[in-house]
Amino acid sequence: MPRDLTPYYLYIIEGSVIIFLSASLATVILVTPRFVKQKEYVLLAINVLFDAVFGLQYLLEGNYLLGVYTTYKDVIPMTTRWYCYTAVASQIMIILTPAIGLMAFANALDRLFMITYPGKYNKLGVSYPLLILCAVIICSLPTTIMAFIEVYAARDEEQPQTCLLQRTISPFLQYATRIIRIGATLAAVPLYIPILYKVRTVLRHSGAVGNTQKREIKLTLTIALITVNQVALFTVPDILVLVSSASFVYFVMNLNKGVINLFIILYCQRDIRHHIFTCGKARSRLTSRTTAVGQKTETKAGSGLPVS
Repeated sequence: MPRDLTPYYLYIIEGSVIIFLSASLATVILVTPRFVKQKEYVLLAINVLFDAVFGLQYLLEGNYLLGVYTTYKDVIPMTTRWYCYTAVASQIMIILTPAIGLMAFANALDRLFMITYPGKYNKLGVSYPLLILCAVIICSLPTTIMAFIEVYAARDEEQPQTCLLQRTISPFLQYATRIIRIGATLAAVPLYIPILYKVRTVLRHSGAVGNTQKREIKLTLTIALITVNQVALFTVPDILVLVSSASFVYFVMNLNKGVINLFIILYCQRDIRHHIFTCGKARSRLTSRTTAVGQKTETKAGSGLPVS
């Protein structure tokens, strides 16, 4: 019976769509002066770029497997573990699996820091999100280094040329990377309890909410929804993979996380949405006088959210 190649076409198509849309959105944020000068938007762009890289992994994996299965219809030849390990798709998956969970945890810590120490948070520069990204990458290095050592020690060992990651790295590392992603994502969830409580307090007792506060609240809700989306489309499938077995449905759920994140950002972030739909030609609706009044209101409110 001919092999069903539909999953691999889906990987290629949806992976390409996610790369294009996520990279485009991140580019809009990073090249627009009024966005890139605000560290919160830069952090949002980094999250979107994570989705773009994840889409790239699926695109490369789908294209490679489609080539293998169309070339070798009956018998799949063997290759070495090292050959499979050095594939770009394998490298992305090894690094990105724990990094995605750690990024969700870093997002929650960022929002918690923002409401706990607003004065200090407000003094941080635009390089602050890059420091977060570096910290996430560094924390992802242990499993990445372990994978290199493990595969290099058995680099000539044979495996099918499909180069599935579960054959390239050991079951221990597969569990370790997924456990890190599960644990870090779930650890982020309870951090949003004090964060959202503070947001609720601000909305109930601050009276007029200033422009900067509105932006911070919207960004906090956006990142909280992105975390909820990750729990639904990454954490749940990860747990199911660990307790049962891998399924094409689980991987499609992972892939759709990037699409839903785009909808979340465009829905919650009116400034970004308006900038895109007007091709960047629209002016800010707030005059300098309105901004000054908003900042004065924020100072009086004493809400605990940072003031620009």
